[in-house]
Amino acid sequence: MKICDMKAGQPIIFTKPKQYEFVKSLGAGGTGKTILMQDATINQYFVCKKYDPEQKEYEDEFFSRFVDEIKIMYSLFDRNIVRIFDYYLYPEEKTGYIIMEYIKGCNIDEYFQFNQFEQINSIFVQMINAFAYLEQNNILHRDIRAANIIIDSSGSVKVIDFGFGKCLNAGNNNEQASIILNWPASKIPNEIYKEVYNEGTEIFYVGYLIKNIIDKYSIDCFKYKILLDQMISVNPSERFSSFEIVKQKIAEQTFENISFSDSQKKIYQEFASAICNVLSSINDTLTLEWDTSVIIENLRIILRDNSLEKYISKPEKLIQCFVKSGFKYYRKGILVSDVKLFYDFFVSQTSPYQEIILNNLYGRINNIPIIDSTSDMDLPFN
Repeated sequence: MKICDMKAGQPIIFTKPKQYEFVKSLGAGGTGKTILMQDATINQYFVCKKYDPEQKEYEDEFFSRFVDEIKIMYSLFDRNIVRIFDYYLYPEEKTGYIIMEYIKGCNIDEYFQFNQFEQINSIFVQMINAFAYLEQNNILHRDIRAANIIIDSSGSVKVIDFGFGKCLNAGNNNEQASIILNWPASKIPNEIYKEVYNEGTEIFYVGYLIKNIIDKYSIDCFKYKILLDQMISVNPSERFSSFEIVKQKIAEQTFENISFSDSQKKIYQEFASAICNVLSSINDTLTLEWDTSVIIENLRIILRDNSLEKYISKPEKLIQCFVKSGFKYYRKGILVSDVKLFYDFFVSQTSPYQEIILNNLYGRINNIPIIDSTSDMDLPFN
């Protein structure tokens, strides 16, 4: 039957399901197993999570949570939260599969065994942004621990595992239904004793996770200690009431310490405008380069290769210094002199100031029109 002849509500069945190639096992937990697999057609890796609980007596209850996890993940679209691409449910057999984004990285605890401690500030801010997004969408994660905060190779945060997530909508806003699911902490917020778990409780556990990392590795370059102390107060009345307020406090603290000259602002603004005027659209799986040493080296090479030119010969190479994922661009000229001024300005700044420059630039890039990366993919439906 032709699609144009179908009636509303009639199932669409693809006769040839999508084929994946098994790569390796990633691990197993109480509710199932995960594997890494590859779609050879588009040369992309995905994680597949299978529902297969060890405790069969809770099979029905856990399956309901598995379905809720799918619903929650499909409602989310944020760079710091793992993405879901597809799912398969088999209620009659009490099993199912979730096809998710593959994140090449390690959890936040493992990350600081091998990386610079200065990254703690950027990671903290990204975590606050991610949980503020969840808060805006009335979602509680409820399983905040190191294993569920992944840092990829570029230093970007990804919050994963919504198996115990909860959506606080009009028909499901009873805080007392929540339970303690977070990693053990030496302190427990007072509301837990009243069987209450809400957004404020999430703030406590996010803060305490960061504090645990700082204490474990004796990190002394963390810039938001006063904010963190208020996040982990056991008394909810003394704690921040929302992640949005924490975001505002971070912004206030950052702006208090910023001091760029008018000439420096002009250099940045002209460079940022040139980049954004060339970009026509960005992939919805936007990945940005946060390693300043990589950015500086790539800019140096571009300036060397264009030292006799007026305009950058390959603007896509310049964009790739900052944007690691897919994008489309216009063939417009970018002055070599503008890039050189920005390069000199950027390399002369200390790490915190470089982070501010990138945050401003990436804020602009985020406003570029988005391409749906799945729009032209042959997604299976069963």
